[in-house]
Amino acid sequence: MKFADRFNELMTQLNTNSTRLSEYCDIDRTSLSRFKSGARTPKSSGKASSKLAKGIYVYADKQGLLPVLCDTIGCEHNASYNEIKQSIYKYLFDDISTDDSLDDVNVLYPHFARRLDYIMRLIPISNVELSNILHIDASLMSRYRSGKRLPSNKGSSNIASLLVDSLYELVVKGDYTQTVAEHMGIDTCDFNVSSFGDWLLLDESANADVEFIRDLLMRYDSYDKQSGVNLPSYEELFGNEKIDDGPSIYYGVKGLQEAVIRFLRRAVEADDKRTLLLYSDHDMSWITDDKSFRVKWAVLMNECVRKGIRIKIIHNINRSHDEMKKAIMSWLPLYLSGMVEAFCFKKQAILRFAHTLFLCPDYDAISAFTARGIDESELMFNYYTDARSLNSLKASYHKMMTDSISIVQSYTSYDFTEDDAVILDGNPFTNITIYIYSDHVFFYSKRNPGLIFRFSHPLLCKAFKEFALLF
Repeated sequence: MKFADRFNELMTQLNTNSTRLSEYCDIDRTSLSRFKSGARTPKSSGKASSKLAKGIYVYADKQGLLPVLCDTIGCEHNASYNEIKQSIYKYLFDDISTDDSLDDVNVLYPHFARRLDYIMRLIPISNVELSNILHIDASLMSRYRSGKRLPSNKGSSNIASLLVDSLYELVVKGDYTQTVAEHMGIDTCDFNVSSFGDWLLLDESANADVEFIRDLLMRYDSYDKQSGVNLPSYEELFGNEKIDDGPSIYYGVKGLQEAVIRFLRRAVEADDKRTLLLYSDHDMSWITDDKSFRVKWAVLMNECVRKGIRIKIIHNINRSHDEMKKAIMSWLPLYLSGMVEAFCFKKQAILRFAHTLFLCPDYDAISAFTARGIDESELMFNYYTDARSLNSLKASYHKMMTDSISIVQSYTSYDFTEDDAVILDGNPFTNITIYIYSDHVFFYSKRNPGLIFRFSHPLLCKAFKEFALLF
């Protein structure tokens, strides 16, 4: 049994949580949350473990739960304070090995190192023994195990594959399949050399994910609504200019830009504010490559938000979650308004065609469905204002939503529970509190606690969990 399992069992038996226990042991709730999740294990001979044992005893004594504590840790009810404290130590740390050097944030590959160390201790096998199997120097094996190097999956030697195959064979041969599968968080029937390898060698993708989460939180932590690009006001840009009714069909990039300006201006100036429903997997160069139009787009989107118009957008994410990262970063200022909900499709879109649907229910819609690769001048975008077309397009968008999953949602308040949550509070970002659950993540700024963000996409949740392991 791991330290985290034993610590969780104690907390369950004593009916407490990280916040309550932190009041008795002089350890902040963030650290206790990491102990609880297994993200960090205190050194058995360190100050934290001493404070923890004392705090557990004092809490149990104050709550009249000493008999429960003694039964859990296997201690006589009439034992002295020192005897009970020693029993707490023994219960939490006996047969538990830790490598505190892996808690150093400067270790390049801490996740891989922890997993490799776990498997090598379980089997068990030494650095020298495993290096002989892999035909590599023992010092290189030591660097792998300490997180200073990651085995290469390139070249003729392909040490990474050889390491995975060798350890997998030893796990199966030693009848540790069920134990390792449980540690990985998968069913035994799903344990194979491929799933084992993905779990063991996660770091290459995990490091990129961790950097993304770090960058996202840094931008969020430092964001100032008064900073950034100085945009003209809506009135400065459009003045008293009348909104042209326009045609029912727009052609090419310039046509799409005209249609979008008409669409957003009508949404801004409508008496009845509706939620805008947006999706496009057409090439976005019609925004990014035209600076003049990009300013108009930004002014109109900000004006929508300022007027209290909510926006739902389904991002196009076809190739990898790098596209999702870019989408989140580029839309961050609008996300921070609390008026935008972002989604993406559960499955990849069909790449033969490009689709755009911008809808302001009961008012306007822009729709196009074209073959990919045709000349920009041949693009055709239909503009609808009649009720029958709008209802049909609304039904289409709602069907698209059923095939999508949430990326970002915002709340003005939320009733957080600390059970099963990893809590990062003030480290490494002073003004941010993060709650990481199994299938979703919340974070908010202490400077603006009335705006809470929820991420529930599996890839983002996984990235936050990898990020939490560093702190």
